[in-house]
Amino acid sequence: MTGESSDVNIPQERRDLLNDVQRVLRVAFLKFENERTQNSQRQAWGRLIVNGVAAAGALVKDSDLDDLLRRIEKLEEMKNE
Repeated sequence: MTGESSDVNIPQERRDLLNDVQRVLRVAFLKFENERTQNSQRQAWGRLIVNGVAAAGALVKDSDLDDLLRRIEKLEEMKNE
């Protein structure tokens, strides 16, 4: 995840959450890659990275599903006109 989320279909609340996850992942990657980080701590940072990526994926998936639902509803309205 690089840069700010630019998908206009993502609601602001989810965009804010994605940006928060992005900031957490940046710190986690820095800690994970630090040579002075002990193995047990590196494992914890690695778990945080995996969970953060999964959370970001779920947010994007939810946004995609919401967008798809809106598009279907719009098509149904057009069909009924």
